Amino acid sequence: MKYWFLATLVMLGVTSQAQIHNRQQRFVEIGGGFVDGLSIQKTNNQGYSFQFHLGKFGKKEGIWQFGATGQRMYYPINVDAISILSTVDNYLLEGSFLPVLFKTNDRTFYLHALLGAFVGYERVQDAGKRVGDVTVVSKSAFVFGSIPGLQAELNLSRRIAITGKVQGYYMTEMSTVQNFHVRAGIGLRYNYFKSR
Repeated sequence: MKYWFLATLVMLGVTSQAQIHNRQQRFVEIGGGFVDGLSIQKTNNQGYSFQFHLGKFGKKEGIWQFGATGQRMYYPINVDAISILSTVDNYLLEGSFLPVLFKTNDRTFYLHALLGAFVGYERVQDAGKRVGDVTVVSKSAFVFGSIPGLQAELNLSRRIAITGKVQGYYMTEMSTVQNFHVRAGIGLRYNYFKSR
């Protein structure tokens, strides 16, 4: 009797592992993080971000994901020896592919490369703001570019995973403030099977 019990446990474990990164699975992921630093306060040249992604698992356990990102950053602007902290918002649509670089045998931990692109809008909130007798001259702009990075994934079950990522955002000379950003953050992913 005990052998049947042990065999059942082994089969359940194998089945659970087989349902991680299954090509029939889809996922929803939400997350947040820091931009160009590790502060969520109004700090020069730093900020924070939020993300929402939908995705699916592909061949060789790679990941295709598409989603939206909002990030807010703060930059000092000096006008006639007066310094103000300007707020810059990015609203981005992005897509990326994440091939597997490393995984454990039990599929609990994965390390992925991240290769992606984005398009979006950058808004400088303080454009037109008056400082003394001077009006701050700045403009908003459409932006696009590439996203290289790394992502780590810890699977708590076949449905729930925690992710951590470091990404670079290169805006191809279109940003009115800064063309390259580094973002680090964590996320929570829920996996589900597509209905047939």
